[in-house]
Amino acid sequence: MNSVLDVIIMNECNQTGEYNAVLRTKMCVHVRILAIMALAAAAVLVVSAGVGAAATTWYVDDDGGDGVDFTKIQDAVNNASARDTIYVYDGVYNEHVAISASITLSGQSESGAVINGGGSGNCVQVSSADVTINGFTITNASGYGIYASYSDVDIKNVTITCNGGYGIYFYYGKSFTLRDCTIDRNQGGITYAGYATGDAVAEDNTITNNVGHGLAICLVEGKRATGQEQ
Repeated sequence: MNSVLDVIIMNECNQTGEYNAVLRTKMCVHVRILAIMALAAAAVLVVSAGVGAAATTWYVDDDGGDGVDFTKIQDAVNNASARDTIYVYDGVYNEHVAISASITLSGQSESGAVINGGGSGNCVQVSSADVTINGFTITNASGYGIYASYSDVDIKNVTITCNGGYGIYFYYGKSFTLRDCTIDRNQGGITYAGYATGDAVAEDNTITNNVGHGLAICLVEGKRATGQEQ
């Protein structure tokens, strides 16, 4: 098993809310009771606002059916908010997916949930931080299987086989984690390039049969990429 030398993940969230109210002293009892009830309701609203809206799970199936929200992955992505999860049932999804929110994109199985780019462009393009992609086969791109231009992208249990295209490109050395993935039969495997702005962790991946390179690290300045490939 490969070892990861440098992984630092830090999240901090601190929210406080206060509600102050002053009631006039000259009220009849009936009005006073109504005012107290209104005050209690307002306090509940303030507490709820501090907690924030709950995350939603959206379901995608190319065949449709009961309990399914969308038949296209991109339609689900367009409706998702930060922290939502998009669960994709097994099937072939002939589309290009552009992710611009901090979401989790999760396939039912690595071999069964297939994103097919139809021989053009990038199959999956990530332009948001804090994105997780888990459990897909990504294939048939002329550009890249995954093109990521923001930090903290977590990719796991993904097979990328683009044939005429490239595997993964991390633009300007953004931080990423790549685990338990197969990068096979691409023009190039993984490219981590530009000005380094984050730590890169690659662990327990199989990178084979790529024409140009398996793993290329081309940094202008000093962050580290950690992990070993086979």
